Amino acid sequence: MQLTLKELNEIYYCLDKVLNLDEPNMANKELISQLKTKVWDEIDMIEYEGQSNDDDEPEYDSAGFTEDDRIVNGQYRVISNADADEDYKASLQQDEQRYENQQK
Repeated sequence: MQLTLKELNEIYYCLDKVLNLDEPNMANKELISQLKTKVWDEIDMIEYEGQSNDDDEPEYDSAGFTEDDRIVNGQYRVISNADADEDYKASLQQDEQRYENQQK
């Protein structure tokens, strides 16, 4: 029998209430305690399975790329700081030229 998480939580709550009754002859407290433990274990299992299914999404690095984004032709692609510096300097030069051309 498959129970939903909500149903298991309700059973756990009811078992806990019965276990904490003040009437000593009402129920077998050891049996109820064992049932409560088994229900709790089942709740934990369902929650663990739900968490493991959340790992289907790719992980992103600080730049917003996945590992698949970084791998090109089987090689891990890394952009060096020197390449980035050259691109930045080139863009600055282009900006300077545009500014000078506008001033003329």
